[in-house]
Amino acid sequence: MTNRFASLSPDALAEAMVSARSPTLVDVRELARYEAGHIAGSVHVPVYDLGSRRASLPASVAQRLVIIGDHRKRAHAAATFLALIGFGDVYVLEGGIAAWSGPIEIGPAPPPPEGQGPGPVLRIVP
Repeated sequence: MTNRFASLSPDALAEAMVSARSPTLVDVRELARYEAGHIAGSVHVPVYDLGSRRASLPASVAQRLVIIGDHRKRAHAAATFLALIGFGDVYVLEGGIAAWSGPIEIGPAPPPPEGQGPGPVLRIVP
């Protein structure tokens, strides 16, 4: 089986972040790891919450997503899930957060916009 997503180098991510079509960064690590340091502007959705936190992700499945994690397996699982539910432009940051040499923010994620609660639970039905 081939991956339904591609890898993106840290340098390519830095370029993409300042482009007109900036990607949505989805950090799938545990909360404590996210709060210890994350890429500015990233959305924190732990890999095990992706199905129940759909509203935290872009409404358009055409939006480019870059998955950020600590472990290759976790990031790849998240990217595969997002591709399976319809996102067509999904990438995984090569080397995870450890490979990122750009600015890092420390602290909790900002609260979601008002009125944006958890989204519907998504299930893959065979």
